[in-house]
Amino acid sequence: MTGAANVHTELDALRTDLHKTSGSMQAATAKERILRKGNDQAATAPGPKAELEEPLRELGKMPSGHTGRIDDFVKEHQLASALAAFVPGVAVGRLMRRA
Repeated sequence: MTGAANVHTELDALRTDLHKTSGSMQAATAKERILRKGNDQAATAPGPKAELEEPLRELGKMPSGHTGRIDDFVKEHQLASALAAFVPGVAVGRLMRRA
């Protein structure tokens, strides 16, 4: 029975700590809300997501610009292109067989 009493005592102590922590967290969030209301300029400024959207769009366009040149190269140099794919494939196959 003393073990159960100790567990109850510890649980009560944890509950009081939790209530103290949640109370201080509520006070902190209230302070944050007040600061957000007072700082209108920060609310209207673009976030990091908006700043990154344009560079990411440009990066997405880059590979599509190169595919036309790759297609032309493969059409002009068919044997070299086939060997460029075949030789690494053979090498990877041999490595996989050894492992």
